[in-house]
Amino acid sequence: MMAKQTKLLYLIGFWAAIVAFVGAVGYIVSAFLQVFNVVGPLQDSFIGYRTSLLIPVPFLLTMLVLHYIIPAEKKFWTHTAIAFAIIYTTYNTLLVRVCSPILTVQSQNGNCRYPMSVGGVIGL
Repeated sequence: MMAKQTKLLYLIGFWAAIVAFVGAVGYIVSAFLQVFNVVGPLQDSFIGYRTSLLIPVPFLLTMLVLHYIIPAEKKFWTHTAIAFAIIYTTYNTLLVRVCSPILTVQSQNGNCRYPMSVGGVIGL
């Protein structure tokens, strides 16, 4: 029974890490698309913010799997990693849910030149 559960944890951790990696690559690609003016600000914000939503929850799941498969003497460090992953997941998800609609409206009105930048968020 324990081997079957461990195999399931490995499977969940693997696919969660793959999804987080795809989100990170999508976010990086959106930055390059913005820098080289391949897409407009509205499309860039859509790609960047939507792909960044793929990162936090799978990352948190990966940290949880790591916590369950690591030896007991190292669980303090994975527990700390889980705490920081929860902070990151909360921050990222709230930021994307709040900023994405604001930047979309600013981009449509032409008020925001670089929507993925901090200046775009605060209106510079």
